[in-house]
Amino acid sequence: MMDLGECLLFADDMVFQKTGRHLDDIEFGVIEGVLQRKKYADIARDLNCTEGYIKDIGYELWKLFSEIFGEEINKSNIRSSLLRHKFANNVSISGNDNTVGSIDQVSFYVGLDKRSDKSCQNDQFLTRLIEKLLTFGLSHEQIAECLNINLEKLGIKNEPKNT
Repeated sequence: MMDLGECLLFADDMVFQKTGRHLDDIEFGVIEGVLQRKKYADIARDLNCTEGYIKDIGYELWKLFSEIFGEEINKSNIRSSLLRHKFANNVSISGNDNTVGSIDQVSFYVGLDKRSDKSCQNDQFLTRLIEKLLTFGLSHEQIAECLNINLEKLGIKNEPKNT
């Protein structure tokens, strides 16, 4: 799994690629705080800002990342989105005679359960992809959500969590 520093550098790289500018210290602080599951009030205190200002910065960041990744990004899903897109930008899986699939920001999580005539290759690709995501520490629920498939497709029964 990516550590905090890798997440922040990847976030900065994505923003730079989209806007031509790097994240500033406050933006880094907001992302870092959110990745550490801090509340906006705590992030504001750490950064010597008002909570309202931090919420405004967060809103702009989530809007920007939504544009970058082509999906709705918010405080609750930024961690999994950064991980998924970092992984998606770095991985391709090769088949016997040519590439089965190059994972990119679009094909990674959309429509993998809509099979073509290459379903055997797609099933192998999906199996390897799921195994790789598990090594990154994603839960079965997160993988199912990322890949837009149901848990049964992963061979997992959807059981209630013990609290």
